[in-house]
This record gives sequence, structure tokens and C-alpha cells, in this order.
Amino acid sequence: MRLRTIPGQWLNRLRTAASGRRESWARVRLWAWVVFVTAALAGLLYAGLAPDQLSLDVGDPAPRDIPASFEFVDQPTTDRLRREAAASVPDIYTEDEQSTQIVLDNIEAAFVEVRRIRSMTSTPPEERAALLRERLGLATLTDDAALQVLEADSQTLDMLRGGALEAAGELLDAGIRPDELDQARRRVPDLVRAYEFDRPYEQFVSLLIQSRLQPNHFFDQEATLAARQQAVAAVEPVIIRKGQLLVERGQPVTEDDLVRLRDAGVLREQGPLPAVIGSVLLAALSVGLMGGYLYMFNRLLLRVDSRVVLLGLICLVTILVAQGALSVPGGRYGMPLAAAGMLLAILLEARVAVFATVLLAGLIGLMADADLQVSLVTAASALVGIFSVTRVGQRSDLMRAGLYVGLTGAVVLVIWTLVVTGAPLYDVGLWTNVIWALVGGFLSAVLTIGTLPFLETAFGILTPVRLLELANPNQPLLRRLLLEAPGTYHHSIMVANLCEAAAEQVGADSLLARVGAYYHDVGKMKRPYFFIENQFGGVNPHEKIAPNLSALIITSHVRDGVELAREYGLPEELIKFIREHHGTTTVEYFYNKALEDEHGQGVLEENFRYPGPIPQSKETAICMLADGAEAAVRAMTRPTPGRIEATVRKVIRDRLNGGQLDNCDLTLADLDKIAETFTQVLTGIFHSRIEYPETLEKELEKARRSQAQPARRPAPGGDGAAARGTPPGTGTAGSPGAPGAPGAQAAPKAPPSVEAGG
Repeated sequence: MRLRTIPGQWLNRLRTAASGRRESWARVRLWAWVVFVTAALAGLLYAGLAPDQLSLDVGDPAPRDIPASFEFVDQPTTDRLRREAAASVPDIYTEDEQSTQIVLDNIEAAFVEVRRIRSMTSTPPEERAALLRERLGLATLTDDAALQVLEADSQTLDMLRGGALEAAGELLDAGIRPDELDQARRRVPDLVRAYEFDRPYEQFVSLLIQSRLQPNHFFDQEATLAARQQAVAAVEPVIIRKGQLLVERGQPVTEDDLVRLRDAGVLREQGPLPAVIGSVLLAALSVGLMGGYLYMFNRLLLRVDSRVVLLGLICLVTILVAQGALSVPGGRYGMPLAAAGMLLAILLEARVAVFATVLLAGLIGLMADADLQVSLVTAASALVGIFSVTRVGQRSDLMRAGLYVGLTGAVVLVIWTLVVTGAPLYDVGLWTNVIWALVGGFLSAVLTIGTLPFLETAFGILTPVRLLELANPNQPLLRRLLLEAPGTYHHSIMVANLCEAAAEQVGADSLLARVGAYYHDVGKMKRPYFFIENQFGGVNPHEKIAPNLSALIITSHVRDGVELAREYGLPEELIKFIREHHGTTTVEYFYNKALEDEHGQGVLEENFRYPGPIPQSKETAICMLADGAEAAVRAMTRPTPGRIEATVRKVIRDRLNGGQLDNCDLTLADLDKIAETFTQVLTGIFHSRIEYPETLEKELEKARRSQAQPARRPAPGGDGAAARGTPPGTGTAGSPGAPGAPGAQAAPKAPPSVEAGG
């Protein structure tokens, strides 16, 4: 006992170790690809985000024409215009009313003093004249003028006072700045001369005004500064538009040019290390977000290396295409980036495509000089593309999706113009961008159609479009099946109808189930006459050979089918239907016959068992049940709805009890729905028919023949729909005369177990 258990223990350990090594190697491959994608994405982002910087100094010739890569303020020109505006504002002087009043008061006081000195009659005239000059501060006043003023009567003095005040007031009203005082004093004689005073009086008044005159307008620094600031604020900044030439090739670079180049991010002021670090961090963040999303919501995808490689490859190519498109005028709106979302939705999953598209749209917007409009147009167009390909029926549907993508981009551009920029709708630039958006939608469709077949083949992905192509009866393998094993062909059609109907009821992939059923029995083409549906009344060869050989021939159609499928390049998902549709069941009829012939001596059940494996998915399990149910019901002599349902449920129960459904995800509720669906479909095909009188039957037969004469020769099993190119599964297999239908077989039927095994 111990000797028998040790090898099993070692075998289990070896299997566990091998499984652990495979998982470890898978993790290594996954992380290696993550590192590669991060590094490649960082390189692309650095090339797209880091500006093309130059090292220039004043006087150096420009190595090339340097345009502005984005819109910014021309600071040198703006500063010059503002300096000119400030300089154009003159200094502001404010009148000091107190200084004005002081001048006038001093003149009044001078005449008061004149009257006082004049009243000193006891003082000699010469002394009074000297006293007048001294007290009034008029050193240059002559004695004759002083004596004449002192001898003037009151009326004359009032006249002189009025003239002096009026002349001084005129000068003060005009404003006298500190630097204009001498000029104002020089104007006094001319002003006084206009009053036509006598010469001595004129001299006195002029000297008096000149001695009393002082500035009354002073520089107002605050008002001047405010006025100049207002003038500077009125100057609009000069904007350098995107694409505007900063420096022509070969022209010496000036100080102002250096400022513009620095503001444009063209001058290299520091090493590339910060840009490199930023690009790496951005790439790592993007890859981390994508990986986190997959880990949380689609962990199964991370376990398939080819899917992860495909996702990373499409994202990298998308960024590369975006980088090239951004270098083309108008290309930022004509990028065929919706193709990435459409491809991901078709090849992987729509939810993954949505998340990846939003992420890529953000990165592309950053590469387009942080243009939110580009991100919005890209994201909206790609999302509409994803929604449009979720139910693709044929490749021409992708062109319609491209139209939707282009129209979405155009609508977003118009909305952006109306809401954000406020530009008129007749703006030429807007409609140019709209045309580019339509072109981008067309290119997205073309790119998707062109690359989809290559990606399907390279990564072994079975898409709905590929399934629909494989469902075409003109496919070489299906065509061979129709011509070489017509009974099996129509059996496959009926099984496909059952699979499709049942898959829809339990939430499985109905298209995959239908197409897989078309090919599940292609291995019978190698020896078609050994299967009852292809004998058409001939001799049954199993009657002449041993049960062991018959079982070997019957079970070998699985291996033969896998070989044919690989020869014709069928996807692995369809090969699973061939390999799993019998699971590990036994060919009961020949096994029982062998037991009878050999009396149970030396008969091994393994020799009568299909190689398997048992079904691993809902679709292959449904195919197994449909295959058995169709064969069992077809073998019934008088099918009624009740007997059909009982037969169907027995087939399902046998497969369930035999452990054939252990590895699929079908529940008991699902099996009940499948039984109901099978019963409904098979009842419609194998229903009881009215027995017509002989005369009426001949007349109907004659009418059928007369209607069929102008038509092409029908394919075996119905009205020739399959031969005319109608897709398999259109309902001709169950018509009267079709192989497998009641009344179609002239030869004796094989035992039910033989049919069920086929």
C-alpha cells in the first residue's frame, strides 16, 4: 500500500511544482511587458511633451525658422508699448491756493506799507524813499519812482494796487511751476505796460509784482503715477499666436528674441532630466491606472498574455499616431484615434475600451499643448465608436461606425465654439476643423477594417465579425461538409439552431454556440458512410466489423475533426466544440454489443469512451446536450411533444449524472431552460404529420416537382437554401425529405445509441 501511494505523492508534488513554475513565469512575463510598455510610453510622452529646446545667445544666428508652438504674450513688445504709454502722460501739477493767496496778500500789504510811509510827512522825502525801498524790498527802485509813488494820491494808489493785483492774478491763474518762476517774472513788465501807467508807476508795479511772485502749481506725484498706471493698463497685451514666426532662420537673435524664445519654451535653461522624470511618472501612472482597473474589474484578462500584449500594443501605437498627427496642421482633429477604442471593444471588451479611451484622450490632450478641446473631441468620438461596434454584424458596419465617429467630432467642435470660444459659426477655421473631424472618422473606420483581420489572426482572438464570416456556407470546410457528408451537415444545422436558442436563454454567447455547432462534427467527413445520417439507405458497414473497431471509428471523428480544423485554420474556440462536444461519454451501443459478443471477458470500457475533455464552457456544454438531444429525438418513430420532452430531459439528466457538466457554468435552472428550449424547437421540427390519401399525396408531389424544375438543384435536405448561399441554420433541415427527418431514411435505422453517439 505504501509503495503504491509514494509515486502518487511525488506525481502530485511534481504537478504542483510545475504549476507553480508556470504561474511564476507568467507573472515574470506580465511584469516584463508592463515595464516595457511603461518605458516605451514614457519615451513617446517625452517626445510629445518636451519642447524642442535650443541653446542660443544674443547675436547667434537662428538655426531654423522657430514658430510659436502655443499662444503666449509678447512681453518685450508689450513692455515697450506700456513704457511709451506711460511716457506720453505729462507730469501733473496741482494748484496750491494758499500760495496764490499769499502772493496777493503780499501785494496788498505792500500798498498798505506805501500809505503808511506816505503819511510820515515829517520825514524828509529822500529818507522816505529809502525807507520805501528798504521795507518793500525794492532795491532797484529809483528815487524818482519812489518819491512819485509816495506823492501819489489815494485814487492813484488804488489804481496801481488794482493793476498789480490783476496782473499778478493773471500770472497765477495761468499757473506758475517752480521751474517757470523766472519766465513768469520776465512777463511782468509786458503785462503791466498794458495798463499805460506813467513810467515811474510802471517801474514800481513791475518790481513789486516780481518781488512778491512765487510758484503756485506744484508736481502731484500720486496723480501723475495714477494717470500713468491708467495709461499702462489701457495697453492691451500683444499676443503671439500659435504658428507665428518668432525668429527667421539665419537672423541674429536679439535680447527681445531671447525673451520670446524663453517664454515659448524653446530655450534650454536646464537639462532634460526633469522632463524625463515627469514623462516616466506620467507613463507609470497611466499604466498603473489601467492595470488597477483590470485587476479590479477584469482580472481574467490579466491571465492571458496575448490579451495584455494586445492592449499595450494598441495603446502605444495610438500615442505614436497621435504624435505624428499633431505635427500636421489640422491633424489634431483628424486623428484616427477612435480606431483604438473600436479595436479594443471588438477584440477585448467594451468596458476595457472605454477606460483605455478616456485615459488615452487625456494623454493626447496633454501632448496637444494641454488642449482640453482635443481631449474632449477625441474622447467623445472614440466613445461613440465603441458604442457603435458593440453589435457589429458585418465589416460594413464599421464604416457606419466611422461615420458616427466623424459626426460626433464635428458636433463637439460646434458645441465648443458656441459655448467656449464664442466665435461665429461662419468662421472658416471652425469648418476646416469639422472637415478634419469627418476625415478622422473615415480613417478610423478604414484603419479598424484593415487591421482587424491581422490582429484576430496574430493574437488568436475570435471576434463576432470573424464568427459571422465562419458561419458563411461558402467557407471551404463547411462547403466540403455539405458535399461529402450532407447528412452530417444538416444535423449540424439543426444542432446549431438548438444551441443558439438555448444559449440566448441562459446568457451564453449565442453566436459562438451556433458557429461552433456548425463545425462540431466536421471529423465525420473522413469516413462519412460510417455514420447513419450519411448512409441514405445503403448498407451499414458496422454490421460487418467488430464492435471495438466500430467504436474506434465513431470516436475517432473527434480527433479527425481537430486535425481538419487546424488544417483549415479554425480558431481554438471552435476547436473546443469539436473536442468537447462528446466529453468522455461512451459509445453505449457498441460497448454493450461487445459485452454480449465477448461475454464480458476482456472488454475495457476505456476503449469505447471518447477522449474528451468534458465541456469547459457553457457554449460547448450546450452543444453536447443539443447534439445528443437532436440525435435521440431524430431516432424516435412517433415523436409527440410529451415524448420529445421526456427524451430531451433524459439526455440532459444522463449527461449531468455522468459528470459531463461538472466543469461548465451551467446551473440546474439553466438546464431546465435548455430542456424547455430544446423541446420547443424539436417539437416544431419533428412534429407528427397528417397521413394524406394516396391520390392527394401524388398530386402534391407532382406540384412540388413542377415548382422545383426551374430552380437550381437543391442541396440534400430541403429546398436548396444552403446551396444558394443561405446561412446554415435557416430551418430547412427539418422539412420532409431532409436527412434525419421522419420519413427521410429508407434504410433500416441503426440502434438509437449509434445515432446518439454521432
